[in-house]
Amino acid sequence: NIHNAELNDTLGNLVHRGLTLSVKYAHGHVPDVPATPCFDVVALKTATEEAFQSYALQEAVFRFIEVVRATNGYLTTAAPWHMTDDHAKQVVVRTILEAIYVFAHFMIPFMPATASRVFGFLHTPPTTLPLLSSDFNNLVPGTPIKNVTKDDILFEKSEAELAALASKQATAAPPPAAKKAKEDLPLFASCDIRVGTIIKAWHHPDSDKLFCEEIDVGLESGPVQIASGLRPFYSLAEMTGRRCLVLLNIKAAKLGGFKSNGMVLCASSEAHDVVEFVEPPAGAVNGERVFIATESGDPVSEGQMKKQKVWEKLSADLKTDDHRQATYKGQVIQTSAGPVLAKTLTGVHIG
Repeated sequence: NIHNAELNDTLGNLVHRGLTLSVKYAHGHVPDVPATPCFDVVALKTATEEAFQSYALQEAVFRFIEVVRATNGYLTTAAPWHMTDDHAKQVVVRTILEAIYVFAHFMIPFMPATASRVFGFLHTPPTTLPLLSSDFNNLVPGTPIKNVTKDDILFEKSEAELAALASKQATAAPPPAAKKAKEDLPLFASCDIRVGTIIKAWHHPDSDKLFCEEIDVGLESGPVQIASGLRPFYSLAEMTGRRCLVLLNIKAAKLGGFKSNGMVLCASSEAHDVVEFVEPPAGAVNGERVFIATESGDPVSEGQMKKQKVWEKLSADLKTDDHRQATYKGQVIQTSAGPVLAKTLTGVHIG
């Protein structure tokens, strides 16, 4: 069965957060900035159509909830409340409002009253699924957004609606996601991979292959010190000010006597004769965690990373795609400002 609590924790939470943030950061209107798609609308359409064709209505709902959960993860990771740039905040707000509008269409078959309420919050009528844009540009900039209050309970009638769905699907098989073992870790979300900027770099005194770096990753304690074997590939001048991704929740290691408190991520050619940083876009904020659309959650401890061999399992599936985008199992690695890119390398391993 599908529980009302799950919907409140996922979709209800997302709608409330999105509308509240629009009031706080966009004066209660749809911001006039481009959104950053945080999930694949076409894939969601396809999965829903396939589920309906096989009368697997519960599976359609479960898939829907998975995408909503990932979008909540995007918002948590983007953390506009920590941003100092107003434009960056509004990009996140626009993205979440566009996501909510898309989600309302997929609610119509199951929760028509709730879907209607969401369209009312957005002051935007529904369209048809074929006309629903997959580029997150369905809403008209400047459209007023409902200022939600504690009296605006999104799912007050959803139990009856969902009970009807459950009775229709009493004999349906559970979707694949329901069979997943609880102990399985979402590998990517388990890693604390953050956007950073190298603010200082110098040659390691005892190694001709290592740089020592101080990297701003948004921590209150200040920059972290990391050693990287990049001297054969970058000059000292090229290192300073470089944007990068940093894996933080691994145990510190001594490299040539220098304590390294993390690892920068780079793409490497098969012959290892070309190595490039995978770099966040200009609008990404130091300290924000990168994410993929299909996973969310808090990073695990350094001890769990080691015990579960998280990095060893995950790194085998980190690659650049044909568009130089960093990916994990084909899922594009994103920041609040867009995907992470290598400069030139395609189809190579990231580590």
